[in-house]
Amino acid sequence: MRRARWSVPLLFVVAFLVAACGPTAPVASPTTSPTEREVAVGCQREAQGGTPVHFDSVDGARLGGLMLGTGAVGIVLVHQIDATLCQWLPYGKRLAERGYRVLLVDLGGYGSSEPSSKPDQDVKQAVGYLRQQGVGSIVLIGASLGGTASLSAAVIAEPPVTGVLSLSGPVHINGMDLSVRIRALASPVLYVAGSDDGTLGTEAQVLYDSTVEPRKQILLVETGAHGVSLVSLPTVSAAVEQWLGTVAPASG
Repeated sequence: MRRARWSVPLLFVVAFLVAACGPTAPVASPTTSPTEREVAVGCQREAQGGTPVHFDSVDGARLGGLMLGTGAVGIVLVHQIDATLCQWLPYGKRLAERGYRVLLVDLGGYGSSEPSSKPDQDVKQAVGYLRQQGVGSIVLIGASLGGTASLSAAVIAEPPVTGVLSLSGPVHINGMDLSVRIRALASPVLYVAGSDDGTLGTEAQVLYDSTVEPRKQILLVETGAHGVSLVSLPTVSAAVEQWLGTVAPASG
C-alpha cells in the first residue's frame, strides 16, 4: 500500500488507492410532505429553499430529512449524537451550491424523526430514498455518531455507495461495532479526526488500519475540534473538497 504525506500544516497523515462491493435491506416508498414536522424544530427559517422529505426506517418509524440542490450526484449528511440535521445546514447549502443533491437526515429519535432502533439502517434507508429519486452516485458524510452510522451503512448498502467520509466516528457507539464490520467496506473512504479529541484520533487510525479496501485515506489534524466543526477548519475543508472531487465530482 502506498502512503502519501500531506505538507499542509495541522495534518499528520493521508493514504490512497482502488477496489469492490457489500450487502442489503428493504427500502420504503419515499414521500414528501412540507410540514413543520419534516424539518427539525429550530431551523425552519434557515431551511427555507430546501424540500422537506420523509421515508421509513426498516422497523417502520417515520424518518425526516431535508433535500437541497438538484445535482445528479447525491450526498447524505448525518448528524452527531444529541443533534439534528440543523447542524449540517450551512455545509449542506455549500455542497448544494457546488452542484450536489444533498439529503440531510434526522436519525431515528432525533429532530423530525420517530424513534428507530438502528442508526446505520436509517442511513441505508436514506440511500434508498435518493436512489428512488434517480440518484445513482451517492456519498455518505457523517459526524461522530453519524460517522459510525455512515461507515456501517456503507458496508451494508447494495450496490455500494460511491464513497464515505467519517468525521470523528468512533469504533463503537449506540450498539454499532465497526471493529470487524469495517473489513467488509468496499467503497472509497476518508477518515478525519482531531488528534486532541479524546481517543478519536487513535480510533480513526484503528479503523483505517482495519480497512481492507485500498481506496482509503486518513487525515489526522492537530485539533480538539469534533465532528461537524472539523469542516470549518480550512485544511480539512480543502482536503474534503479534494477528496469529493476525486471520488464523486459534482455534476453541475
